[in-house]
Amino acid sequence: MDFRQLQYVLAVAEERSITKAAQSLYVSQPAMSHYIQKTEEELGVLLFDRTTTPLSLTYAGEEYVKSARIILEIHSDLLKKLRDIGGNLQGRLHLGMPKDRAAFMLPLILPVFKQKYPRIEVEITTDHGDNLKELLEKGRIDFMILPFFLKEPQFETYKIHEERLLLVAKKGVLPEDAFLSPHQVDLKKLKDEHFLLLKSDHVSRKATDLLFRTLKMKPERITTLTSSSMTYRMASKGFGIAIIPEMTTKLVKLEDPVDILELTGNPVTWDVMAVFRKEQYIGQVEKDFFSIASKVYTDLQKDS
Repeated sequence: MDFRQLQYVLAVAEERSITKAAQSLYVSQPAMSHYIQKTEEELGVLLFDRTTTPLSLTYAGEEYVKSARIILEIHSDLLKKLRDIGGNLQGRLHLGMPKDRAAFMLPLILPVFKQKYPRIEVEITTDHGDNLKELLEKGRIDFMILPFFLKEPQFETYKIHEERLLLVAKKGVLPEDAFLSPHQVDLKKLKDEHFLLLKSDHVSRKATDLLFRTLKMKPERITTLTSSSMTYRMASKGFGIAIIPEMTTKLVKLEDPVDILELTGNPVTWDVMAVFRKEQYIGQVEKDFFSIASKVYTDLQKDS
């Protein structure tokens, strides 16, 4: 048995397709199929039921996959521990982030990180929070950086930064009675406005929906968009109003003047977290990545 064997079987189990598993690991479909058959012959059991579509695991396959995940995690943790003990600063770091946040933040974080760790290969997966969580549970990424993460027992978190959610609108379009001060707005007085919101699976939308429920308001006029940057730009053109992370207001440049306002008298914030599996070994390289990310966020806040 070798680690490639474990990885191949896990990939087929997760994709429920030899073709998709081969594509995810950048190997040919015939090679993957041959490797799985060879593994089953060596073990003397069938791992996959090929009479079902998509493929399903046999009982032996279920037991194999459970153990394979444990073995691969132990191996990954061991490599990190030995890297720390020996000061051998090379290896791989695989992280996940939402697409918008990665596009804005990684160009600021990675140059600093690579200067300290030039021999660490960084692999990045961008996706929505729910999909990243699934990848993290399966051990396909080492950690994810995500805002508004509700703690779950199988995960541990490290706080990177606290970030405000802000309301943005084209200059002059908000009613005067909604302002609590030149920099604050009463969200409840905007319930009849046209809101630009992200799709329901986006973490920003989940936070916004929670805010609406807390204030017992339900906007009736809504347009759904796919990214915070698009939402910000649409709001700047007067198409509607939006609630977006402060990060977006700092890193997206606009042509039109906008009001950028705190919500309902007190700042509404969320924590940006590094999330990793419970019991997972977090080495010095990972800790330094978290620290660098935290400093980048803090410096960005100071520059406002």
